[in-house]
Amino acid sequence: MEVSVNIKERKQMQMADELGTEKKLETAMDAIVASVKTGNSASFAAEATGVGISTIYREMNKGNIPVIKIGERRTIPGWWILDQISRPDTDAAA
Repeated sequence: MEVSVNIKERKQMQMADELGTEKKLETAMDAIVASVKTGNSASFAAEATGVGISTIYREMNKGNIPVIKIGERRTIPGWWILDQISRPDTDAAA
């Protein structure tokens, strides 16, 4: 027995899938935002911003990422991470 789905039903199913994906992304973003602290590790910054940890360290060393030094430990301010994740993706606009 073959199941046929008309075009309207397919669009509705596709929209429901997309809404589910968007909701999952919002939930993941909310979790990241809730996890941001005043001083954050480089590994957390890499995970939150979606870049590699070596990129984070390289940019910290160049001075492109602000650093809070506590003794020998270098942490990344929470405001910087929140600023980076709230910016629109410039590659998608091109």
